Amino acid sequence: MHTYADEVAQLKAWITQRQAWVNENLEDLPNQICTVTFIAGDEVVMTEDVQKDRGLNSLPDAPQKEGYIFVRWADMDGNEPPEFEALTGDVTYYAEYIDEKDATKAVEIFFQESRIFAPLRSGESGRSLHYAVLPEDAQNKIVKWDISDDSIAEMATQEGMLKLKKTGTVTITGTLASGASATCELTVYDPNEVDPVPAQRVETGVQSLTIGVGEHAFIPATVYPKDQPVKEYYMYTTSDDEDIVAAGDAGVIYGISPGRSR
Repeated sequence: MHTYADEVAQLKAWITQRQAWVNENLEDLPNQICTVTFIAGDEVVMTEDVQKDRGLNSLPDAPQKEGYIFVRWADMDGNEPPEFEALTGDVTYYAEYIDEKDATKAVEIFFQESRIFAPLRSGESGRSLHYAVLPEDAQNKIVKWDISDDSIAEMATQEGMLKLKKTGTVTITGTLASGASATCELTVYDPNEVDPVPAQRVETGVQSLTIGVGEHAFIPATVYPKDQPVKEYYMYTTSDDEDIVAAGDAGVIYGISPGRSR
């Protein structure tokens, strides 16, 4: 039977071993780190040191350039930052743009839910909006956000991350360069005053629909009870045959080939 003293002794032995390993491999340690640099124009946007056996923690926000649309980050060989692959050495990624006159504009925007609730917790201020912008291959997917009362919430990032500030209800509107827009209602509540309830069911309001090959459709969803906060949940769209109908983000589905799917 291990005693507390035994545990302390084991911990001390492990620390001693680690110190010895570090001393023996001190000269090689810098080689285990690679530096990743992001440059937009002549400006270094971000520099991050990453362990070689790990991927990037995050990418910088899309840099703005008047008259142009940001397309992607890429190195000198045209390679984009890896999402899941480990880095092997120092690398620099450059911002690539396209003239906004030549960019394909997104023409549709959908919110996964028309009404959402978010708790205002101490030390936590973020809430991500779930939405889809179509077509997926559009180069200009920039959304202009408008919040009816920015003393309750404001947009922290262009990608739809909200900063919650106080309790209350606001209307959020997302508008595309094409003029298309969508709205949803956000209620920020105090979890010390309001107890979320379990989600009872999800209703789509759609029993069946028909779409053509190469077309898409939006299936709106409502979580019940719809007029009060529910406990945390994750909602997504699935298809029982992805070769016929593919499920996308925020309730959007795509017709792939003739047939039926649920």
